[in-house]
Amino acid sequence: MNHAEAALLWKPDSEMVSSAIISEFARFFLAMANEPLDGDYAGLHAASVRHPGVFWKAVWEFSGSVGELGNRSFVPGTSIRDAQWFPDAKINFAETMLKPAYLDDFEYANGTALVAINEKGERTSLTRRELTDQVCRVAAFLRSKGVNAGDRVVAVIPNVAEAVIAHLAA
Repeated sequence: MNHAEAALLWKPDSEMVSSAIISEFARFFLAMANEPLDGDYAGLHAASVRHPGVFWKAVWEFSGSVGELGNRSFVPGTSIRDAQWFPDAKINFAETMLKPAYLDDFEYANGTALVAINEKGERTSLTRRELTDQVCRVAAFLRSKGVNAGDRVVAVIPNVAEAVIAHLAA
């Protein structure tokens, strides 16, 4: 049996589709692009191709990116290699990822943000509050050592929770 002949194993119901994050984003983007709200993923894709600048601006806004978008969200090139996304933007990556403004929400703050399993199989799990607190402590340490915006911070570190913490702190 080839792919086209395979039996469909599961299909979400219309309520599940309507409440999915991709559907929420589609409504958000299509309203910005002044496009009709009906359609499916293929329609969303086609609209993103017709309005790439609006699409990427919608991605920035919908995702809650923290920073300055600038005047351009997308600059096409002669190929994908030459295209530029957010060429004028300045983003606070750590704040965008951590969303500290939501830490007053008990459920959000105490939800799992990071799970790491080392080579010995030992598991580390951090809540959003714990991760944010550790990132803030490392960032304060870096500032105390004279690290400033624009500096490069380099580390050789294994794939562990501390690598994520250091990355966000830097």
